Amino acid sequence: MAINLYGTYYSNACATAIVVLLEKEVEFELVSTSVLHGEHKTPKYMALQPFGLVPFLQDGDFKLFESRAIMRYIADKYDPSCFIESTIWLFQFFSYK
Repeated sequence: MAINLYGTYYSNACATAIVVLLEKEVEFELVSTSVLHGEHKTPKYMALQPFGLVPFLQDGDFKLFESRAIMRYIADKYDPSCFIESTIWLFQFFSYK
C-alpha cells in the first residue's frame, strides 16, 4: 500500500517531505490539497489533520503531520542508518556548551 501525502507541490513544507520520499525511493501518492482554494480547512480534511495544515502523511493506519516529523519518520522507516547518524549528530551538537 502506497503512502498518501496530502498537500501541494508549491508548499515549501510539502516540498521538503516530497524530496525525502523521492530520495528514499518510497512509493507515494500526492493527494492534492489546495491551500489557495481552502481545501485544507474543509471538514473532511480537518477530520484528518486537526490543525488544517499541510503536509499530512497517511501510511496505512498511521497518521502524521508536521513536515519535519514526516521527514524523520520516512528516514527512520526506509533508511534506519540515517536516523541513527542524525540522532548522534544532534546529541553531539547539543552536548557542546
